[in-house]
Amino acid sequence: MAKCLRSFAARDADLVKKAVAKQMARLETAEPAVQLQALGRLGDLPAFWASLGTPVRNLLNTKIETIGNRAPYKDITTAEAKALALVAHPELRATLPALTEAFSNLWYIPRADIIEQRPDPYFTPFLPALLKDVGSFDRGQEVAEKAVLPCAGFLSLPELEQVLTEWNDNDQCWGRAMPGYLVELCTLTSHLGDARRSLWAPILDEVRGDERIFTLLASGIGSAEAPST
Repeated sequence: MAKCLRSFAARDADLVKKAVAKQMARLETAEPAVQLQALGRLGDLPAFWASLGTPVRNLLNTKIETIGNRAPYKDITTAEAKALALVAHPELRATLPALTEAFSNLWYIPRADIIEQRPDPYFTPFLPALLKDVGSFDRGQEVAEKAVLPCAGFLSLPELEQVLTEWNDNDQCWGRAMPGYLVELCTLTSHLGDARRSLWAPILDEVRGDERIFTLLASGIGSAEAPST
């Protein structure tokens, strides 16, 4: 039904706005889980948040606050992640102010889950801290897959430098597929031009003693130090 609404909205936004407005009374009395799912599926649809009455808005804002106040190291559901990913929308941050604080309060794994749902330039300032907090090889790969690589195309040059610094400084960001992901990160930041390649120099110096990883990185980023073949 959410997909149908989006299709109709592309052709007649006013019609969809009226249709959504008629359902807001039902949404107000729905189960909290249903309310949250509706928010995650439709929250970025202008017709939805434009029709969001004060009672429903307050209910959703309270639910989001509850998620953000969850005990440390607790994970969140996919429905919760989809809803909190709406923090990337300026309109929703104003409509549901709890989004901003809830996202900031959660530990790094739920934040990566949230970013995965809706990669956006809003999240790029948070990426270095995610890498800094990584506590295991598995978590490092998870953060790269869910958050860093999906947002790579939005990074500025200073943000990329911060990401690479935290990646390099945290030894738990070097396991599993992470060396290969460093090469992929270079490819995904091509919008920054050749100037970005110099940012990998500290990392190359760090792994110079490991011929396999050094060759992988130097060749992958097109470094002048790449071994000739």
